[in-house]
Amino acid sequence: MEKYFERLARQTAKIKERFDEAEELIAMPEIIADNKLYRRLVLENAANRAVVEKRTEMIYALKEAERCGRELLTADSEVKVLLAAEEKRLTAQAMSAAAELCRLLFAESDEESEIVVEIRVSGTSDNSLKLAYLLFLTYQKAAENAGFAVRTEGTSMVAPEMLKAATLTAAGKGVYGFFKYESGAHRYISSRRDILDKTYGTAYVTVYKKPSAAEIELNEKDIRIDLFHSGGAGGQNINKVETAIRVTHLPTGIVTTCQDERSQFKNKERALSNLKEKLTEIEIKKRQAEIDDARKEQKAASKGAPIRLYNAAENTAQDTRCEVTLPLDTVINGGIDGFADALRLIPR
Repeated sequence: MEKYFERLARQTAKIKERFDEAEELIAMPEIIADNKLYRRLVLENAANRAVVEKRTEMIYALKEAERCGRELLTADSEVKVLLAAEEKRLTAQAMSAAAELCRLLFAESDEESEIVVEIRVSGTSDNSLKLAYLLFLTYQKAAENAGFAVRTEGTSMVAPEMLKAATLTAAGKGVYGFFKYESGAHRYISSRRDILDKTYGTAYVTVYKKPSAAEIELNEKDIRIDLFHSGGAGGQNINKVETAIRVTHLPTGIVTTCQDERSQFKNKERALSNLKEKLTEIEIKKRQAEIDDARKEQKAASKGAPIRLYNAAENTAQDTRCEVTLPLDTVINGGIDGFADALRLIPR
Protein backbone atom coordinates (compact mmCIF):
# COMPACT_ATOMS: atom_id res chain seq x y z
CA MET A 1 0.00 0.00 0.00
CA GLU A 2 2.89 2.37 0.78
CA LYS A 3 4.22 1.92 -2.77
CA TYR A 4 0.82 2.94 -4.14
CA PHE A 5 0.92 6.26 -2.28
CA GLU A 6 4.60 6.77 -3.18
CA ARG A 7 3.93 6.24 -6.90
CA LEU A 8 0.98 8.62 -6.80
CA ALA A 9 2.98 11.30 -4.97
CA ARG A 10 5.87 10.99 -7.45
CA GLN A 11 3.58 11.11 -10.47
CA THR A 12 1.96 14.34 -9.28
CA ALA A 13 5.12 16.04 -7.95
CA LYS A 14 5.78 17.98 -11.17
CA ILE A 15 2.17 19.18 -11.30
CA LYS A 16 2.57 20.51 -7.75
CA GLU A 17 5.89 22.20 -8.60
CA ARG A 18 4.41 23.85 -11.69
CA PHE A 19 1.32 24.94 -9.72
CA ASP A 20 3.48 26.63 -7.04
CA GLU A 21 5.64 28.29 -9.70
CA ALA A 22 2.56 29.64 -11.52
CA GLU A 23 1.09 30.90 -8.24
CA GLU A 24 4.22 32.99 -7.65
CA LEU A 25 4.17 34.33 -11.21
CA ILE A 26 0.50 35.30 -10.99
CA ALA A 27 1.29 37.56 -8.03
CA MET A 28 4.00 39.50 -9.91
CA PRO A 29 3.03 43.01 -11.14
CA GLU A 30 4.72 42.54 -14.53
CA ILE A 31 2.68 39.35 -15.11
CA ILE A 32 -0.54 41.05 -14.08
CA ALA A 33 0.25 43.81 -16.59
CA ASP A 34 0.50 41.21 -19.37
CA ASN A 35 -3.20 40.33 -19.65
CA LYS A 36 -2.69 37.45 -22.09
CA LEU A 37 0.03 35.72 -20.02
CA TYR A 38 -1.79 36.38 -16.76
CA ARG A 39 -5.00 34.77 -18.11
CA ARG A 40 -3.10 31.73 -19.40
CA LEU A 41 -1.44 31.13 -16.02
CA VAL A 42 -4.72 31.55 -14.13
CA LEU A 43 -6.45 29.02 -16.41
CA GLU A 44 -3.51 26.61 -16.10
CA ASN A 45 -3.67 26.68 -12.30
CA ALA A 46 -7.45 26.37 -12.31
CA ALA A 47 -7.05 23.11 -14.27
CA ASN A 48 -4.44 21.76 -11.82
CA ARG A 49 -5.92 23.03 -8.56
CA ALA A 50 -8.07 19.96 -7.81
CA VAL A 51 -5.09 17.62 -8.37
CA VAL A 52 -2.85 19.66 -6.07
CA GLU A 53 -5.50 19.90 -3.33
CA LYS A 54 -6.15 16.14 -3.34
CA ARG A 55 -2.41 15.43 -3.38
CA THR A 56 -1.93 17.71 -0.35
CA GLU A 57 -4.86 16.07 1.47
CA MET A 58 -3.47 12.58 0.78
CA ILE A 59 0.06 13.40 1.98
CA TYR A 60 -1.20 15.20 5.11
CA ALA A 61 -3.50 12.29 6.05
CA LEU A 62 -0.66 9.79 5.53
CA LYS A 63 1.76 11.75 7.73
CA GLU A 64 -0.82 12.08 10.47
CA ALA A 65 -1.65 8.37 10.27
CA GLU A 66 2.07 7.56 10.58
CA ARG A 67 2.29 9.85 13.62
CA CYS A 68 -0.59 7.99 15.27
CA GLY A 69 1.12 4.70 14.49
CA ARG A 70 4.33 5.83 16.20
CA GLU A 71 2.49 7.12 19.26
CA LEU A 72 0.61 3.81 19.54
CA LEU A 73 3.90 2.11 20.42
CA THR A 74 4.29 4.01 23.71
CA ALA A 75 0.71 5.03 24.58
CA ASP A 76 -1.27 3.56 27.49
CA SER A 77 -4.27 1.29 26.85
CA GLU A 78 -6.94 4.05 26.97
CA VAL A 79 -5.11 6.36 24.58
CA LYS A 80 -4.28 3.42 22.29
CA VAL A 81 -7.98 2.94 21.50
CA LEU A 82 -8.32 6.58 20.45
CA LEU A 83 -5.08 6.57 18.46
CA ALA A 84 -6.02 3.34 16.63
CA ALA A 85 -9.39 4.81 15.65
CA GLU A 86 -7.73 8.03 14.46
CA GLU A 87 -5.11 6.11 12.48
CA LYS A 88 -7.87 4.11 10.78
CA ARG A 89 -9.83 7.29 9.94
CA LEU A 90 -6.77 9.05 8.51
CA THR A 91 -5.78 6.02 6.42
CA ALA A 92 -9.31 5.90 4.99
CA GLN A 93 -9.08 9.64 4.25
CA ALA A 94 -5.77 9.11 2.43
CA MET A 95 -7.28 6.26 0.38
CA SER A 96 -10.28 8.41 -0.54
CA ALA A 97 -8.07 11.34 -1.58
CA ALA A 98 -5.83 8.99 -3.59
CA ALA A 99 -8.82 7.47 -5.38
CA GLU A 100 -10.12 10.93 -6.32
CA LEU A 101 -6.63 11.94 -7.42
CA CYS A 102 -6.46 8.94 -9.76
CA ARG A 103 -9.83 9.81 -11.25
CA LEU A 104 -8.60 13.33 -11.95
CA LEU A 105 -5.37 12.09 -13.51
CA PHE A 106 -6.96 9.43 -15.71
CA ALA A 107 -10.12 11.23 -16.77
CA GLU A 108 -9.14 10.78 -20.43
CA SER A 109 -10.11 7.08 -20.22
CA ASP A 110 -13.77 7.96 -19.70
CA GLU A 111 -14.96 7.07 -23.20
CA GLU A 112 -18.37 5.46 -23.61
CA SER A 113 -18.17 1.72 -24.30
CA GLU A 114 -19.67 -1.67 -23.55
CA ILE A 115 -17.63 -4.53 -22.14
CA VAL A 116 -17.99 -8.25 -21.56
CA VAL A 117 -16.74 -9.88 -18.35
CA GLU A 118 -16.32 -13.66 -18.46
CA ILE A 119 -15.75 -15.74 -15.33
CA ARG A 120 -14.94 -19.44 -15.46
CA VAL A 121 -13.18 -22.23 -13.60
CA SER A 122 -11.18 -25.09 -15.06
CA GLY A 123 -11.77 -27.58 -12.24
CA THR A 124 -14.64 -28.56 -9.94
CA SER A 125 -13.15 -27.88 -6.49
CA ASP A 126 -15.49 -26.20 -4.03
CA ASN A 127 -13.11 -23.29 -3.51
CA SER A 128 -12.89 -22.60 -7.25
CA LEU A 129 -16.68 -22.67 -7.63
CA LYS A 130 -17.09 -20.43 -4.57
CA LEU A 131 -14.56 -17.98 -5.96
CA ALA A 132 -16.36 -17.77 -9.30
CA TYR A 133 -19.60 -16.96 -7.47
CA LEU A 134 -17.82 -14.38 -5.30
CA LEU A 135 -16.37 -12.68 -8.41
CA PHE A 136 -19.80 -12.70 -10.07
CA LEU A 137 -21.34 -10.88 -7.09
CA THR A 138 -18.34 -8.53 -6.82
CA TYR A 139 -18.52 -7.39 -10.45
CA GLN A 140 -22.28 -6.96 -10.36
CA LYS A 141 -22.02 -4.77 -7.27
CA ALA A 142 -18.98 -2.86 -8.59
CA ALA A 143 -20.81 -2.00 -11.81
CA GLU A 144 -23.92 -0.87 -9.92
CA ASN A 145 -21.87 1.24 -7.49
CA ALA A 146 -20.08 2.96 -10.39
CA GLY A 147 -23.36 3.70 -12.17
CA PHE A 148 -22.78 1.37 -15.13
CA ALA A 149 -25.64 -0.46 -16.83
CA VAL A 150 -24.97 -4.12 -15.99
CA ARG A 151 -26.68 -7.22 -17.36
CA THR A 152 -26.18 -10.96 -16.75
CA GLU A 153 -25.84 -12.77 -20.06
CA GLY A 154 -25.60 -16.27 -18.63
CA THR A 155 -24.62 -18.31 -15.58
CA SER A 156 -23.85 -21.97 -14.92
CA MET A 157 -24.71 -22.68 -11.27
CA VAL A 158 -23.74 -26.10 -9.90
CA ALA A 159 -24.99 -25.53 -6.32
CA PRO A 160 -26.08 -22.61 -4.13
CA GLU A 161 -23.25 -20.02 -4.11
CA MET A 162 -21.18 -22.18 -6.46
CA LEU A 163 -20.65 -21.15 -10.06
CA LYS A 164 -18.95 -22.90 -12.98
CA ALA A 165 -19.12 -19.95 -15.39
CA ALA A 166 -20.80 -16.58 -15.85
CA THR A 167 -20.89 -13.77 -18.39
CA LEU A 168 -21.76 -10.14 -17.61
CA THR A 169 -21.98 -7.07 -19.80
CA ALA A 170 -21.56 -3.52 -18.51
CA ALA A 171 -21.87 -0.21 -20.33
CA GLY A 172 -21.04 3.39 -19.52
CA LYS A 173 -18.33 6.03 -19.49
CA GLY A 174 -14.97 4.67 -18.37
CA VAL A 175 -16.28 1.12 -17.92
CA TYR A 176 -13.36 -0.54 -19.72
CA GLY A 177 -10.75 1.39 -17.74
CA PHE A 178 -12.58 0.39 -14.55
CA PHE A 179 -12.69 -3.36 -15.26
CA LYS A 180 -9.74 -4.09 -17.57
CA TYR A 181 -7.35 -4.88 -14.71
CA GLU A 182 -9.58 -7.78 -13.60
CA SER A 183 -8.40 -10.00 -16.48
CA GLY A 184 -6.26 -12.85 -15.22
CA ALA A 185 -6.12 -15.70 -12.73
CA HIS A 186 -7.70 -15.14 -9.28
CA ARG A 187 -7.02 -17.39 -6.28
CA TYR A 188 -9.21 -18.05 -3.22
CA ILE A 189 -8.14 -19.38 0.19
CA SER A 190 -10.96 -20.21 2.58
CA SER A 191 -8.78 -21.36 5.52
CA ARG A 192 -5.14 -21.68 6.55
CA ARG A 193 -5.43 -25.41 5.86
CA ASP A 194 -5.92 -24.67 2.17
CA ILE A 195 -2.39 -23.27 1.96
CA LEU A 196 -0.86 -26.41 3.51
CA ASP A 197 -2.99 -28.83 1.47
CA LYS A 198 -2.88 -26.69 -1.70
CA THR A 199 -6.67 -26.85 -1.94
CA TYR A 200 -7.09 -23.19 -2.84
CA GLY A 201 -9.49 -22.30 -5.63
CA THR A 202 -8.66 -20.64 -8.94
CA ALA A 203 -10.95 -18.80 -11.33
CA TYR A 204 -10.18 -16.99 -14.57
CA VAL A 205 -11.55 -13.62 -15.66
CA THR A 206 -11.46 -12.18 -19.17
CA VAL A 207 -12.53 -8.59 -19.87
CA TYR A 208 -12.88 -7.21 -23.38
CA LYS A 209 -14.67 -4.44 -25.22
CA LYS A 210 -17.80 -5.38 -27.10
CA PRO A 211 -17.39 -3.88 -30.58
CA SER A 212 -20.34 -2.07 -32.12
CA ALA A 213 -20.99 -0.30 -35.38
CA ALA A 214 -20.58 3.02 -33.55
CA GLU A 215 -16.94 2.10 -32.79
CA ILE A 216 -16.03 1.70 -36.47
CA GLU A 217 -14.90 5.03 -37.86
CA LEU A 218 -14.80 5.35 -41.63
CA ASN A 219 -11.93 7.48 -42.89
CA GLU A 220 -12.79 9.36 -46.10
CA LYS A 221 -9.41 8.58 -47.68
CA ASP A 222 -10.11 4.84 -47.21
CA ILE A 223 -13.39 4.96 -49.13
CA ARG A 224 -14.20 5.23 -52.82
CA ILE A 225 -17.78 6.09 -53.76
CA ASP A 226 -19.10 5.39 -57.25
CA LEU A 227 -22.46 6.42 -58.68
CA PHE A 228 -24.38 4.33 -61.20
CA HIS A 229 -27.83 4.09 -62.70
CA SER A 230 -30.25 2.08 -60.60
CA GLY A 231 -32.24 -0.68 -62.25
CA GLY A 232 -36.02 -0.80 -62.06
CA ALA A 233 -39.25 -1.64 -63.79
CA GLY A 234 -38.87 1.20 -66.31
CA GLY A 235 -40.46 4.60 -66.56
CA GLN A 236 -39.82 8.11 -67.67
CA ASN A 237 -36.85 8.75 -65.33
CA ILE A 238 -35.14 5.37 -65.67
CA ASN A 239 -31.35 5.60 -66.18
CA LYS A 240 -31.42 9.40 -66.40
CA VAL A 241 -30.27 10.08 -62.84
CA GLU A 242 -27.45 8.21 -61.07
CA THR A 243 -28.98 7.45 -57.66
CA ALA A 244 -27.41 4.06 -56.90
CA ILE A 245 -24.29 4.03 -54.74
CA ARG A 246 -21.32 1.68 -54.65
CA VAL A 247 -18.95 2.06 -51.68
CA THR A 248 -15.53 0.41 -51.73
CA HIS A 249 -13.42 0.15 -48.57
CA LEU A 250 -9.90 0.36 -50.00
CA PRO A 251 -7.90 -1.23 -47.10
CA THR A 252 -10.06 -4.40 -47.08
CA GLY A 253 -11.58 -4.42 -50.57
CA ILE A 254 -15.10 -4.78 -49.15
CA VAL A 255 -17.80 -3.45 -51.47
CA THR A 256 -21.37 -2.50 -50.54
CA THR A 257 -24.05 -1.15 -52.85
CA CYS A 258 -27.50 0.31 -52.41
CA GLN A 259 -30.09 1.25 -55.02
CA ASP A 260 -33.29 0.69 -53.02
CA GLU A 261 -34.03 4.37 -52.38
CA ARG A 262 -34.87 7.05 -54.94
CA SER A 263 -32.62 9.50 -53.09
CA GLN A 264 -28.87 9.34 -53.76
CA PHE A 265 -28.26 10.60 -50.21
CA LYS A 266 -30.34 7.80 -48.63
CA ASN A 267 -28.65 5.16 -50.77
CA LYS A 268 -25.25 6.48 -49.67
CA GLU A 269 -26.25 6.38 -45.99
CA ARG A 270 -27.47 2.79 -46.27
CA ALA A 271 -24.40 1.63 -48.20
CA LEU A 272 -22.10 3.19 -45.58
CA SER A 273 -24.16 1.61 -42.80
CA ASN A 274 -23.86 -1.81 -44.45
CA LEU A 275 -20.10 -1.29 -44.75
CA LYS A 276 -19.87 -0.50 -41.05
CA GLU A 277 -21.75 -3.71 -40.23
CA LYS A 278 -19.34 -5.79 -42.32
CA LEU A 279 -16.29 -4.12 -40.78
CA THR A 280 -17.79 -4.71 -37.33
CA GLU A 281 -18.13 -8.43 -38.11
CA ILE A 282 -14.43 -8.51 -39.01
CA GLU A 283 -13.57 -6.63 -35.80
CA ILE A 284 -15.64 -9.07 -33.73
CA LYS A 285 -13.79 -12.04 -35.23
CA LYS A 286 -10.48 -10.30 -34.61
CA ARG A 287 -11.43 -9.55 -30.99
CA GLN A 288 -12.60 -13.15 -30.54
CA ALA A 289 -9.21 -14.42 -31.71
CA GLU A 290 -7.52 -12.05 -29.24
CA ILE A 291 -9.83 -13.25 -26.45
CA ASP A 292 -9.04 -16.90 -27.24
CA ASP A 293 -5.31 -16.09 -27.14
CA ALA A 294 -5.76 -14.26 -23.80
CA ARG A 295 -7.55 -17.28 -22.34
CA LYS A 296 -4.71 -19.56 -23.38
CA GLU A 297 -2.15 -17.17 -21.86
CA GLN A 298 -4.14 -16.97 -18.61
CA LYS A 299 -4.36 -20.75 -18.38
CA ALA A 300 -0.59 -21.05 -18.87
CA ALA A 301 0.07 -18.22 -16.39
CA SER A 302 -2.19 -19.79 -13.76
CA LYS A 303 0.61 -22.19 -12.86
CA GLY A 304 2.55 -19.17 -11.61
CA ALA A 305 1.43 -16.28 -9.43
CA PRO A 306 -2.23 -15.17 -9.76
CA ILE A 307 -3.04 -11.48 -10.16
CA ARG A 308 -5.07 -11.47 -6.96
CA LEU A 309 -5.33 -13.46 -3.73
CA TYR A 310 -8.56 -13.64 -1.72
CA ASN A 311 -8.02 -14.86 1.83
CA ALA A 312 -11.29 -15.50 3.66
CA ALA A 313 -9.43 -16.56 6.84
CA GLU A 314 -7.78 -13.14 7.12
CA ASN A 315 -10.53 -11.09 5.37
CA THR A 316 -8.07 -9.70 2.83
CA ALA A 317 -7.84 -9.31 -0.93
CA GLN A 318 -4.33 -8.60 -2.22
CA ASP A 319 -3.39 -7.61 -5.76
CA THR A 320 0.02 -9.11 -6.46
CA ARG A 321 0.80 -6.63 -9.28
CA CYS A 322 0.60 -3.44 -7.22
CA GLU A 323 0.87 -4.93 -3.70
CA VAL A 324 -2.35 -3.23 -2.57
CA THR A 325 -4.38 -5.10 0.06
CA LEU A 326 -8.03 -4.30 0.79
CA PRO A 327 -10.55 -5.83 3.19
CA LEU A 328 -12.26 -8.79 1.51
CA ASP A 329 -15.74 -7.65 2.53
CA THR A 330 -15.05 -4.25 0.92
CA VAL A 331 -14.08 -5.96 -2.34
CA ILE A 332 -17.12 -8.27 -2.31
CA ASN A 333 -19.30 -5.18 -1.96
CA GLY A 334 -17.85 -3.88 -5.22
CA GLY A 335 -14.83 -1.97 -3.92
CA ILE A 336 -12.39 -2.96 -6.66
CA ASP A 337 -11.65 0.62 -7.79
CA GLY A 338 -8.76 0.85 -5.30
CA PHE A 339 -6.93 -1.85 -7.28
CA ALA A 340 -7.56 -0.12 -10.63
CA ASP A 341 -6.37 3.23 -9.25
CA ALA A 342 -3.10 1.69 -8.06
CA LEU A 343 -2.51 -0.33 -11.24
CA ARG A 344 -2.89 2.74 -13.46
CA LEU A 345 0.23 4.17 -11.82
CA ILE A 346 2.45 1.25 -12.81
CA PRO A 347 4.32 1.83 -16.10
CA ARG A 348 3.32 -0.68 -18.78
